[in-house]
Amino acid sequence: MLQLLIPLFDRVAVAVLLCQLSPVLLDLLHVNPYPPLSRPPIKSMRLNSGADFKCARRRSLWLMIKNSFLFLDRVGYRTEERLWRQGILTWEDFLGCSGVAGISAREKERHDREIERACECLGKGDSRYFRERLKPREHWRLYPEFKDRACYIDIETTGLSPSTSDVTVVGIYGGGEFRSFVKGSNLTGEALAEELSRYRLIISFYGSAFDVPFLLSRYPELRLDQPHIDLCFTGRRIGLRGGLKAIEREIGIRRESDVADVDGFEAVRLWRKWERDGDRSALEKLLEYNQADVESLSTLAETIYQKMRARTFLNITSNEGHRKIHIGPE
Repeated sequence: MLQLLIPLFDRVAVAVLLCQLSPVLLDLLHVNPYPPLSRPPIKSMRLNSGADFKCARRRSLWLMIKNSFLFLDRVGYRTEERLWRQGILTWEDFLGCSGVAGISAREKERHDREIERACECLGKGDSRYFRERLKPREHWRLYPEFKDRACYIDIETTGLSPSTSDVTVVGIYGGGEFRSFVKGSNLTGEALAEELSRYRLIISFYGSAFDVPFLLSRYPELRLDQPHIDLCFTGRRIGLRGGLKAIEREIGIRRESDVADVDGFEAVRLWRKWERDGDRSALEKLLEYNQADVESLSTLAETIYQKMRARTFLNITSNEGHRKIHIGPE
């Protein structure tokens, strides 16, 4: 079927369209780079009021990175959940305990030192420390702490392969401002490196599979060493599947009518009209489409973070001198 379509359409444009459909194809093939964890359900449990449980630190309680212990050596999901069930919900709780069930005194000392280092790095805004310590699938936990210093990124290209295709537009949205870098104007590796170095967190949709590898191949001078939240794969963990526009419709994001029907295939055509014919209106529409993509990611990121936090670590309430921890679906 594809062989029949290619003579009818530009081969390069078809390649871009296939790239745009990749998240949908992943769903059809049931492929998930971040497979769900195989874990038994954890029920609510009560802890004695004498447990080392510091509810006064409300900000720490809901700052997901400070509820996380996965960055510690030899601590996985089950150990992290076991700590929560013991009432050790934050880094401060862990440091305040003289001993922790299931963790030797020597391990406790090592973990204390690493948590103290994490506190220092978080205080300095050093997100790169957490990129090294957390698996990519858990970078979403950094969102609330670094969202004000995050950038949302999306690229437009003339094809699927960086060896035979060009980047035409790079859109970056951060600090409430949108900046576009256009081939033949201001799009250079140096300009991108300078802009991206301002941010502590990168957020994209399918960017870990396409945008970032493409940019690194075309602009080897780039140093993209910040944590990266890929909303495509993180969203799949809470049931948000398909392409960006389909997910936008599902969560209620509406685009301006001028670009509502623009897709990757049309984006290539718009670029060609600008490059070959000098059609300024085509370039402006392409940039508007790219801007709509990146700006919608901020709303999507907030939605996904809230749902992921609810899925991971939910309700903490007080009941007649006892602490009740509930971990599981809301």
